[in-house]
This record gives sequence, C-alpha cells and structure tokens, in this order.
Amino acid sequence: MNYQHFLGGLLAGAALLAACSHDQPQQQHTAPTTSTITSPADSATAVTAATPATVSTPPVATTTGTRTVYQLLQGKWQSTADEKAVVEFQGHQYIDYYDNERLTSNPFVLDKACAGENGAGSPGDNERYLVVAADDMCWHIAVVDDSSLELEYIAGGKVLTYQKIQ
Repeated sequence: MNYQHFLGGLLAGAALLAACSHDQPQQQHTAPTTSTITSPADSATAVTAATPATVSTPPVATTTGTRTVYQLLQGKWQSTADEKAVVEFQGHQYIDYYDNERLTSNPFVLDKACAGENGAGSPGDNERYLVVAADDMCWHIAVVDDSSLELEYIAGGKVLTYQKIQ
C-alpha cells in the first residue's frame, strides 16, 4: 500500500469530519491540535498535520432557572411609568390597583398564545402569555425576574414595565 495515499486519505477524512461537526445543535468551538503519523515501514518519516479538536458547550438555557414564570410573577408590581398603578399576582388572581384602590380582581392563566391564536388552550406555569379571559386581555411576558416585569399588550402593542415592590 502506498503510504502517501494512505496519509492523504487520512488527512482528507479528518478534514471532512471536522467540517461535518458544525451541523450539531450545540455550539462548537475548535481548538487546534497536532497529530504525528509515522509510517510503520520507515520510522524516520513522520508527517505532522493540524487537526481540529472539537469542544462542545451546552446550548443556551431558555428557562428561568429553578423558578417558573408563575412563581416569579407572584407579588405586587409597581408601574415605572405611573407609580400609582400597581398589579398583583396572588395565586391565579390578577389584581389591578390605582392610587391604593383595588379596581379589579380576575383569574388569569399562563398560556402558549392568546385566546383564538394558534397554540392557545395549553396553559402551564412556564408559558409566556398572560391571559385574563374575564377582561378579554392578553399580554406577552417579555421579561420577568425577581425585580422586573415587562408586559407587551397584544391588542395595542403598548409595553408596560414594572418593578417588584412586594
């Protein structure tokens, strides 16, 4: 067997495998390494070729950690645009206050989409659409964490921003 053809084929195969590894769903990072291949017939002949070593990192997390969207919503939130406007999530109740006066209290669900939209009717504690059916209201929860809440009102496109107060 001709070792030059063998080594050429081996290097071409390594390059092809390295190129195909980029089709993986995880993010790929390559770190250059070198390999030395010595012909068994002539140990004095050595070929050194750069071959990539693939290191995988896990995909970016899309969850909110160990707490669900439902759990993060619980409590009172004050509007950053109008300090008199406060909303409260108490269990599955959405309570609206203005100037310390309770205006409404209605049940809510977290769903995959607004009522009547594709995917609606699939509630869950980690879904991103806040639906208050009694008021025919639906918001996309753009941001929710321990201190910030950002709701995009679907019907009007307005963005409401809140800070946690309790």
